[in-house]
Amino acid sequence: VWVKPADLGGYKELFRKEDGDRRVLFSFQHGGTILSFGLNVHGYIECDAPINPTQILDGAWHHCAATFDGRRMVVYLDGQEVGSRPRTGELTAGGTAPGCIGSADGSECFAGTMDELRIFSRPLRSVEMTELYRRGRAALATHARQVQERLRTVYALKDSLAETLAACRKNLWEKGLQRDTEL
Repeated sequence: VWVKPADLGGYKELFRKEDGDRRVLFSFQHGGTILSFGLNVHGYIECDAPINPTQILDGAWHHCAATFDGRRMVVYLDGQEVGSRPRTGELTAGGTAPGCIGSADGSECFAGTMDELRIFSRPLRSVEMTELYRRGRAALATHARQVQERLRTVYALKDSLAETLAACRKNLWEKGLQRDTEL
């Protein structure tokens, strides 16, 4: 999942499926100092990866990922392994509870922006995690260039802030451009 957190206080869920002993969890915990991946493999267990919350509260997009291959649970942040836990066995998941993105019951809600949460039907290798991150960064860079180009068609520096804003508004109107939060 790609995230741009606004707050990491307490617990902030990225994904949760609460089925008792078939629980699945991926969340920021303890004020953003832990990125946790929880599964039932011969009993529920979490792989808690220590992270620096200031690293991901920088206003940029970050890629959070986790995988389990039957031998080891692994957590990734921005294409790099940040935590792992040995756990041999088969994953037990499923049940009737819905999978929830951002919160399971309205508490511990993720605060910020989230994009492209993916759940794969097989474990991903480290090289695949790195490639997902690399492709995502490339897409973000392309998008940033497109926003910069749009901004160049609108922005007009004038002598004062009021004059600059008025000129920008005029450019938006005359060129028929749509305002959006990125612009």
